[in-house]
Amino acid sequence: MNTAADLQVMEGVGRGKPEIHRAPRWDRAVSMAIDEKIDGMNIAAKMRANLFQIQGKPLNAGMGDFMKELRSHSNNKVRNNNRVLSMIFFLAEIEKEKHSFKFEQLTHNEQVRFIEAINQIKAVASIFPTDLAIK
Repeated sequence: MNTAADLQVMEGVGRGKPEIHRAPRWDRAVSMAIDEKIDGMNIAAKMRANLFQIQGKPLNAGMGDFMKELRSHSNNKVRNNNRVLSMIFFLAEIEKEKHSFKFEQLTHNEQVRFIEAINQIKAVASIFPTDLAIK
């Protein structure tokens, strides 16, 4: 049940000085460097692969749909999302001749590098500034 003091606090939210845009604070229980995040994500991916194999589940089942979506002509009318896929291939150091390949057509080593590149992007994206503005 809300007390009068609680209601006053809730009503006061949003009043006062405007918030100043600043770099986000990282008040987390454990602060990790980007490299530590990437390493952790890669270790988790390897553990997930072991678990999926024990359970008889296919590995990276969604990767084909992911690549197909980024290559889709109907999804690329305004933005060339295929360039994002090319960025992942480039980051994974996979030669340009293979950028049109399906995930299953890549060698095991190339698949690992592709997944590690996605994990690197995910880790870096976690620290993107949140208050971007376009003028």
